[in-house]
Amino acid sequence: MQYHPEYDYVDIAAAAERYGETLVKEGMFSDRRRSRRLPANFAPAAELLRFGAAWKHGLGPACAARALRLLEIRNWLEAQCGRARTRSA
Repeated sequence: MQYHPEYDYVDIAAAAERYGETLVKEGMFSDRRRSRRLPANFAPAAELLRFGAAWKHGLGPACAARALRLLEIRNWLEAQCGRARTRSA
C-alpha cells in the first residue's frame, strides 16, 4: 500500500471501497466480504483512537490530526517554493 499522509479516515475508507476487488486480487484481503469491513470500521477519528480501531489498522495519531497529516506535504511544498524563489532571485 502506498503512503498518503494527506488522506484522512474517510478518504482511506472510500479508496478501500472503490478498489476493494483490486485489493482482494492483490492479496490485501482474502475476499470481498472482508474488504468491505475496512470502510465500516472507519468512523470519526476520535472514535477510532478511543476504541482501538486505529491500532487494529496500523493508523497512528498522525492520521487523526489534520495538522500532522498535512505536515509532510506542507514541508515539501515549502521546500519547493523556497527553491523556486532562490532560483528566480
